[in-house]
Amino acid sequence: MLTRQFGSNAGRAITLWLCTAAALGMATSQCARAQTQGPLPIQVNSDLVVVPVVALNTKQLSDNSLADPPCVEKIVASFRALSAATPFLPEVCDPGAVLGLTPQDFQVLDDGVEQTIGSVTIEPIPETIVRDNLGDHFDWSFATNGVWSSSDSQLGSELVRWSGVQYYSLTYTPRVQGGRDCHSIKVKIHRSHALVLAPFEYCYAAPSDPLNGSKLGERMGHGLTASEAGKIPLSLQVSFFFTDANRAGLHIALAFPGKALRRSWDLAWHAGAFDTLNAKIGVLGMIRRKDGAIATRFSDFGCCSGERPEFLVTSDPQPNDELHPLAELMALPTRYETQVDLPPGEYELQIVLSDGSKFGRVETPIVIDPYDGKELALSSIAICRRLRYASAAIPEARSVNLAPQYVPLISKGMVFTPSGDTTFSLKELQKEQFLYVYYEVYDSLLKSAPATTVQVRMRIINTTAKMLETDTGFRSAADWMRAGDSTIHVSQQIAVDKLQKGTYQIQVQAKDSAGGSTAWRTATFTVK
Repeated sequence: MLTRQFGSNAGRAITLWLCTAAALGMATSQCARAQTQGPLPIQVNSDLVVVPVVALNTKQLSDNSLADPPCVEKIVASFRALSAATPFLPEVCDPGAVLGLTPQDFQVLDDGVEQTIGSVTIEPIPETIVRDNLGDHFDWSFATNGVWSSSDSQLGSELVRWSGVQYYSLTYTPRVQGGRDCHSIKVKIHRSHALVLAPFEYCYAAPSDPLNGSKLGERMGHGLTASEAGKIPLSLQVSFFFTDANRAGLHIALAFPGKALRRSWDLAWHAGAFDTLNAKIGVLGMIRRKDGAIATRFSDFGCCSGERPEFLVTSDPQPNDELHPLAELMALPTRYETQVDLPPGEYELQIVLSDGSKFGRVETPIVIDPYDGKELALSSIAICRRLRYASAAIPEARSVNLAPQYVPLISKGMVFTPSGDTTFSLKELQKEQFLYVYYEVYDSLLKSAPATTVQVRMRIINTTAKMLETDTGFRSAADWMRAGDSTIHVSQQIAVDKLQKGTYQIQVQAKDSAGGSTAWRTATFTVK
């Protein structure tokens, strides 16, 4: 039986799932200022600390007879019966967990000083199985607006067997206030056959930049200015969508090969019973204005832990090598998405991804046009390969509080995921049949003058062969319009059956019945 658990560095980030925390694993004053609209909002005082803790029953985990308990069989059966439009909301089934713990079962030391625990609650780990048009994979979050994704798999219900883990959330008010930026922490549990996984320290940092000041964050910062090229190949697509007058949400999609990430296995970690997967993967983004000044920065932790196990694998007691590839498939990310708010302007985005020993770096210019909220306008274009039913995706994310501030791109009941890599294999595209474009049209007249009509047009040009592939002409946008909404969420298919190898440019434009029209927006993809 394979059991996914979070500890140490991953545990430090768990608090970020519940609020916009300041630190790696501790909710402090920033949480009180930035509550989310997720299903598990928490109320905190400026001096409240929230510690994520996983408690494991080592005796049960080492018992191979628990490999397929009845609750797992029930969950797998229900998963197989689901339609793609129906959310997968499994009951909790974690035979390795220690249940029913109270504040009296724990001891917490903050900088060596014992603390009085205020409360102990159970929370779901923000991870969900995603079923989309390309297969099945895991999505998980450590920050309120960032989502990590694993490789695609056709294992389906086999992945279900290792989902649905929960953790304890411990709160306390430190006896000693202020002082150093970082504090050590130690959590003990007063139960026999119990192992506790918890963070070792917390540091005060910006809510959107939890790795700032950490060793991993420092290494990634050096990668931004390093003279040598990074060894991890990165692909990037950046799109923006207006959220208000002169305000845009930047959607950042990053892709990278999981096989390029450093990881290792420690065999027989606990009395010959467990193997542990070690990796330390993080991302750092820096957005600079035209004059070079920093507009904003962000960071996030993706996987796993070099100090405590991300995965526990039972063995017989020989090393369970056959489960290692599956564990890596589930744990190692291959994609990352996040969103950043910016005013109009010209920027330069730099992103570094690190696995703790080597890094990858990618850069791109960003131009966000002025937008007064009154004139007809277009967002940029997001090129997508993935889509899934919103009726399943939204409830699934909410049930585990997955990145509650992340805003999905939804059109006509489908969630579209921008591709970090916009270079596509011709063989894969022909099998999938379609690419998808997502963009938004903004027209305030749709509220003030509801009779206004809007039309959109899309052209696809083969820039390698210098020929027009597709021109839809102007067509009504009514199919994508919603009553009372001044934003039109447009999604269009690109049939790929006739595409040849080369580079293509997508062009979109909009106009309305009041005489308004937009300039062309463009995006580029390559078929190899």
